[in-house]
Amino acid sequence: MIAEYKLKVTICGVGHTDHLAVVLFSQNPKVDVTFFSSQPKF
Repeated sequence: MIAEYKLKVTICGVGHTDHLAVVLFSQNPKVDVTFFSSQPKF
C-alpha cells in the first residue's frame, strides 16, 4: 500500500464474521471502514 493513502473497506452485513472484520480492520489507522447494516443498533 502506498504510504500516503488509506485503504477504504466497506463491509455489508450483520453476521458475527462481519462485526469481527469491522473490529479488526478498524484497529489499523491506515484503514477507513464503512459498515452497512439494516439493523439500526449497529
